[in-house]
Amino acid sequence: MKHVVIVAPFVTFPGEPGENRFISIARRLSRFYRVSLITSQFCHSTKSQRTSIPELHGIEVVLLDEPGYRKNVGISRVISHASFCRNLSRWLSSNSSFDLAYSAFPLIKSNLILARHLRDTGTPLIIDVQDIWPEAIAGPLPYLSGSLGQVFLTPLRYQAVRVLRAADALVAVSHTYLNHADINGLPENRKAMAFIGAERLNFVPYENFQNICRPLRAVYLGSFAGSYDLETLVYASKLTQNVRIELIGGGPHESYLRSLAKKINAPVMFHGSMPFKKTMETLQGAHIAINAIRETALQSITNKLSDYFCTGLPILSSQQQPEVISLLEQGGGLTYKPGDAAGLAKLLDHLSQRPEKLLKMSRVNRALAKEKFHRETSYSVIDDLVERVLAAPN
Repeated sequence: MKHVVIVAPFVTFPGEPGENRFISIARRLSRFYRVSLITSQFCHSTKSQRTSIPELHGIEVVLLDEPGYRKNVGISRVISHASFCRNLSRWLSSNSSFDLAYSAFPLIKSNLILARHLRDTGTPLIIDVQDIWPEAIAGPLPYLSGSLGQVFLTPLRYQAVRVLRAADALVAVSHTYLNHADINGLPENRKAMAFIGAERLNFVPYENFQNICRPLRAVYLGSFAGSYDLETLVYASKLTQNVRIELIGGGPHESYLRSLAKKINAPVMFHGSMPFKKTMETLQGAHIAINAIRETALQSITNKLSDYFCTGLPILSSQQQPEVISLLEQGGGLTYKPGDAAGLAKLLDHLSQRPEKLLKMSRVNRALAKEKFHRETSYSVIDDLVERVLAAPN
């Protein structure tokens, strides 16, 4: 039986927040191959150390030591990731006999280590692109968008190019990311796109739109960080009488947003971070999902968008990426301008008076979820790609 090694530093296991993409991939591949999943002792989403090795049936789980960090942006995170990468290098030195590596990007450094190791062994490397790095850093940190910031990012950009050139095949969470990452011009049979998606579909009931009690509920789910246009949601909550805006999540800007809401007496509701099951229950009681992205951000089809589609909620989005707009234009979503609180409030009030339109939008997004976001079907392209790469002569 061939041996596939999956390297994914930011895995969340069952019982931790979310339904992690690489857990799903590992489970699928374990039906056909011996699978080892290499990740960190430190859980990125909870900022805590794992005290035992999680059990995944039929999968070898390897936790590499990493000191961890409290903030997503800072020197402690750089130091922590460096430790993970050193331990990955040590693991590879002692475990060189496997047939394929499947690696999450980012991190850049872990992929550089893999590429160097696999070059010597002739083992193929599939890179799964989750984000555009280092360009994505400039979104939450606008000062990196200037000329000095671009100079700072040049070494990381050079390393990212080296990593992507080393890929024998590519997977990405959007067509946008796949096209950006394909610097080798790989043949079509060495590329696959699979949205992040979800293990199960948690559709909102149609009754949400047929027996509406006002105010309607519009929910944002995700990180409170620099790429997300959450101030606009706080201000918009003061401008609509028919819709209550709710925020689920946490992050470095949470205290600022709570202070802003208190300062302007905005009736926005903060749920804080919640377990995945509770989060889905909250979404299922909503009427609208909000995808609030800053104009400078480079994200495409994100985790939150996947979650929104997999609940069948109508979506309002400030995101400017053509791939996102193309999906929403199929009828399940509308767009508003980033930073335009009045425009968002007007759009929310408009929809609050048109439950039949919300119902129609929900039906469209249910159909898209079944076709494009349900991992049971959408991840089959990853299975096929792995099979082709393993079958190819070295």
